[in-house]
Amino acid sequence: MSAIEWLKRVARLPLDVALGSAWVRRRLVFEVRQRYFHELECNVSLGHDLVCPIYRWEAWGSFSYIFFQREYAKAFESMPLPVRWIDIGCHAGFFSVFTLWLRAQGGLGDDCRALLIDADSRSRAPVERLIALNHLEGRFIFRRGVISARAGPRPFVEREFGTAAIAEPGPLAEPATLVAPITPADILSLMPPPYDLIKVDIEGGENEFLEGYGDVQRHTVHLLLEWHTWHPGGGGLPQLEEMLAGHGFELAEDVLAPAAAPHRRGGRPSGVRLYRRRVRAGAPA
Repeated sequence: MSAIEWLKRVARLPLDVALGSAWVRRRLVFEVRQRYFHELECNVSLGHDLVCPIYRWEAWGSFSYIFFQREYAKAFESMPLPVRWIDIGCHAGFFSVFTLWLRAQGGLGDDCRALLIDADSRSRAPVERLIALNHLEGRFIFRRGVISARAGPRPFVEREFGTAAIAEPGPLAEPATLVAPITPADILSLMPPPYDLIKVDIEGGENEFLEGYGDVQRHTVHLLLEWHTWHPGGGGLPQLEEMLAGHGFELAEDVLAPAAAPHRRGGRPSGVRLYRRRVRAGAPA
């Protein structure tokens, strides 16, 4: 044995001894999974030269909902695949790469544009990795910002991945950080209209979008909305339906019925619906 090989063995000895303990191994696996999972560079090949990075361990749940359970797939049976879309509440960007994947499966071109928005600080790194791995620079844009119907920063709670939301006031309010809003003018500037689709999944904040972003909504044909009965407007789904009708939308498809909704809080249901802009009498379809 050479001196170098002997030194390597000696250097490894503490690690080998530590890994001989099942408790240490379990602890190391836990720490890597919770804090350093992104360093494993876990990337799922989707085919068609598309890759989906799993940046955080918790992202497997979102990946499963979108690619295995295909919670949004039914929407695309009732509308053409979009060329220009806005992904509000993009999380790790899986919905947008799923849309690209469907376009590739259908033999459609890759000349599409998307604006991805999320208030969660944990979204930037995975979305930027997704953009880089798939060479989407210039076609996909990410911006951090909260959807808010009023001016000024809003308290935002970063819960378990995929359930972050504007903080609810009251004695049981969770620790939150202030996040600046992304305004309708910001959106229109970052990605000028028109839009084929706006997807909204912001854990109860959809009433804020319907209340304050009419200038954006009027430029889209379809609106894919994850609705929640606990939204701060207080009127549940009927209130959201009334707001949607006021903005000129009608129901196109009940994509995910309440009984099948994957996200619930306190037993209160949610679901996913696709709306399309109503065609006025005499207007071209």
